[in-house]
Amino acid sequence: TIILTIYIILNYLYYSSLTKGLSSPNNNLVPPKEALMFAVNNPLKVLATILKTIKECILEWYMGTIALFGWSDTIIPIYGYIVMPIIIFLSSFFNDKNENSTEICLLKNKVLYFTITFLFILMTFTVCYLLFSYADYKLIHNVQGRYLVPIIPLVYLLFSSKIKINYRPLKILLLSFYVYIILICCINIVKRFY
Repeated sequence: TIILTIYIILNYLYYSSLTKGLSSPNNNLVPPKEALMFAVNNPLKVLATILKTIKECILEWYMGTIALFGWSDTIIPIYGYIVMPIIIFLSSFFNDKNENSTEICLLKNKVLYFTITFLFILMTFTVCYLLFSYADYKLIHNVQGRYLVPIIPLVYLLFSSKIKINYRPLKILLLSFYVYIILICCINIVKRFY
């Protein structure tokens, strides 16, 4: 988290110095420094903006995290939207003979995973807020689902528990579905360009 925070601050300073004196083609955007000052002076309004953005955009982000490849016209089949979270949830219960299942399930570990997930999402929102704030400050723009892909393994760890499944047919079924989805993804990407 500290390394990620330092990276975000350095990136913000670099972007600010790079664009100093330039105007945005979008007249509704405010400069990052002005957005920062607004956030410092109005933290409750910023919190309300974050909550409103989550409420309005969560479905779009979910689809962007699970099914988009960076282009809105290249997606996985619609049933993938429904099945992928179920697969991630079920996979977290699989038993590995070499895995120490008591260590991964401790409450303090889950609190740590949740904290990292929360901080990552907060930092992502903060960067988009500072760089792409509109003058009305009503929504945080340019947050995309693909920015949230790194939290998927953390969500997997959040669901892990001492209860383990060692049902081989289910493992084979889920693995087969993974392979099928990967093939569909590859075909969709090739079709997009060729």
